[in-house]
Amino acid sequence: MSNDYLNSYIQLEAIAGLSTPHWIKTSRATLSDSPDPNEEIWRKKTTQLLRQLFVKFNIEISPKSFIEIGAHEASISLELKQIGISNVYAIEANPHVYNKFESNLKNSGIQYLNFAISSSSNDVEMSIPLFSTDLARADSSLLKRTANAEYKSVRINSKTLDSFINTEHLDDVSLWIDTEGLTLEVLKSAMHSLSKVVLIHTEVEDIHYWENQETALEVFQYLSNNNFVAVARDMDGRGQFNVIFVRDSHVHKLGGLISDYWKNIAALKRESEKKKKSRFFGS
Repeated sequence: MSNDYLNSYIQLEAIAGLSTPHWIKTSRATLSDSPDPNEEIWRKKTTQLLRQLFVKFNIEISPKSFIEIGAHEASISLELKQIGISNVYAIEANPHVYNKFESNLKNSGIQYLNFAISSSSNDVEMSIPLFSTDLARADSSLLKRTANAEYKSVRINSKTLDSFINTEHLDDVSLWIDTEGLTLEVLKSAMHSLSKVVLIHTEVEDIHYWENQETALEVFQYLSNNNFVAVARDMDGRGQFNVIFVRDSHVHKLGGLISDYWKNIAALKRESEKKKKSRFFGS
């Protein structure tokens, strides 16, 4: 295990005196953990702050292209199109989700596409958990959950990220990955074109929500070996959170934004603790 990527992983929790909420610490998180309601509010706010930071990074770096993988309603694609990124692609694998939003996005200026990004360039099987009658679910995956569930299986087209980037002749790419346990598979499918990527926002997991998935440390190791630096994270959930990685040659452009982010996170934490004490002791 490389000390470089492990240290960067740990540092994301230590900067600015920040401590991870107890119920999502790597060593303690389980699928049966229940979050404290106050920490749930804190969690959602950190996720929004990280999203805002990602938008600011895109403004500063000015990539030529943006690809959202696991796009659902493509909200981040729409936001980044508005800041002037030329080529914006929102890729959604679940055909029920795609059919739900496709008509709304026809005149948006982004390309909304229906296929999976994975290690395969053939048809693959998607598992849609039947937690409700609605099949337009954001938590569908090519993997099945470790927890018991029933599924609706659908065959869908899949491409590697290499093939997509090369077919579209893309360079200077920003990525958003939300693929329910498949982050590392998506990244490895860009084995020959990852050098064209400058910025990544991705969801990772410390615990196995899905069968045969790779965990956060393996994602950190792979990206560190490919010259990416982890600069910020949120506190998204029980063993599941989002991280921004920046190509090492671009980190120097973002120092002020990174520093401000951690100051804002620390202030948010102090505010959360203050409100918690106020409720406990009375105003």
